[in-house]
Parts: sequence; C-alpha cells; structure tokens
Amino acid sequence: MSNSSDIKGNKIYILREGDHRVPYSLELTICSSATANDGFFPYGTTFDSVDSFEILDSEGTTVSGVLEGTAAITDCLLEFDLSYPTEGAGDYTILTTINFTMGAVERKKTIRDKKIRAY
Repeated sequence: MSNSSDIKGNKIYILREGDHRVPYSLELTICSSATANDGFFPYGTTFDSVDSFEILDSEGTTVSGVLEGTAAITDCLLEFDLSYPTEGAGDYTILTTINFTMGAVERKKTIRDKKIRAY
C-alpha cells in the first residue's frame, strides 16, 4: 500500500459561485492480485464507509459555508457532491478519511486531494 495519503490526478475541478451539488469522484484502485503492484490499495481490500470529510483552504484551515459537500463510498468509487454557495474564490483541498478492511483487519486511511478551484 502506498505510504502517501495523496491521490494525485491531472484534472482540476472548477466551481462557480452558486453551483449546487456538483458531482465529483475519485476511483480508489485495488491491486489485481496478491503479487501485483498495480493499485493504490492491496489486493483483497474492501471499502466500508466514509469516516470524515473536510474541505480545507489553501492555508490548510477547515472551511464551512464557502464550499460545502457530502461524501460516500460505493465499491471503489469515492463520490462527493460539492456546492459553492457564497463568495470565497481560491483553491481548496478535500480531506476524507475512509474505513476499509484488509483481510480481517479494519483500517482507516486519510486521502488528501488538491483539485478544487472556486471562482
């Protein structure tokens, strides 16, 4: 399993003031076999639930009211609904902690994704 808590990608999601419930998702990849190194999580991992969800500004401070959202996990897809109801242009980070199981061991992992830009 990767030691990094960042899931990196090349797409920046842009929100404009007044946007409501904009869908956004991350695919959490699982290795295809016990000996493969082709996923972010080890072979046999199952995802259970979202433990916590925060939106951080560019200084790492949790914000509320500027960007709002909800998070859920289904199979290997971490899904968000994001809203931008008020002023607060800038770059934002989603910080999500998920619960998952590897074999019989329950674990948590925090994922930091820096891809939200609000205008």
